[in-house]
Amino acid sequence: MTERDIEILEDLSKSKNITKTAENLYTTQSAITKRLQGIEEDCGGTLFLRSKWGLTPTPLMEKILPDVLRISSSLESIRSLASEADGSIGGTLVVGISANYARYRLPELLEKYHMEFPSVRLQISVYRSMDLHKMLTGQELPMVVIRGEYAWNGGDDILSEEDFYIAWPKSYAFADIVKLPFINRSSDLEFAGGISKWQKENGIRVDNQMTVNDIETSIALIERGLGWSVLPSLCLNFNGNFQKMVFQDDTSIIRRTHILYQENYAELPQVREFMRMAKELEESI
Repeated sequence: MTERDIEILEDLSKSKNITKTAENLYTTQSAITKRLQGIEEDCGGTLFLRSKWGLTPTPLMEKILPDVLRISSSLESIRSLASEADGSIGGTLVVGISANYARYRLPELLEKYHMEFPSVRLQISVYRSMDLHKMLTGQELPMVVIRGEYAWNGGDDILSEEDFYIAWPKSYAFADIVKLPFINRSSDLEFAGGISKWQKENGIRVDNQMTVNDIETSIALIERGLGWSVLPSLCLNFNGNFQKMVFQDDTSIIRRTHILYQENYAELPQVREFMRMAKELEESI
């Protein structure tokens, strides 16, 4: 089995789609199909079941996948160490990024990273934090930047902590937000209890409510005077009014952004530098 075979199996296990894997590996569907057939002959069994919905890993594939991922990681480590030995940093950076971090921090971070380390190949995946956590624990990703609290036994660096703010239209006084619908976000259900507590403490009754699934929609509605919401400080760069959400006992809700990673992955030079630059960016804000 060649290094290319390892790449094919790793990508197919993630994409579960021959077309997507062909695109990711810059080759054709027929080439992927032909090579997969050869790998299956070498392994003595079927690795993926084909259907119109895509590929489903067989028990044999699930059995060999940990070894495939280990070999892939070892090969990447060899490439990275070799590039470091000649005074440069190369290799591949594989990282999953939460959608909101990607929207508000990632462009600046990647611009600086690419300028300093142009030889590093970037494999960036943007998903919801809950999906990234599943991919990390399932060994589909070696490192993620994730918002919120998730169980993880590997490396865990806190990247930032942020407060939540009441956000309402510029044309309204704070006392008048009760006249507006509350914009609830399904992505922040873990904080629903805290938001409800704050509303009760401040005598705010929510009769009209809209539920959206992302911060951008909340912001667009607020800017047009159509409602008020509770938003993390990460996104407060729009035209509106803001007030920190504080309970009567002077406590508040804190959301942390973590870098979660497999500890051996963080030993790679290109990964160490990405983590360093991410932390420096937060410190500069």
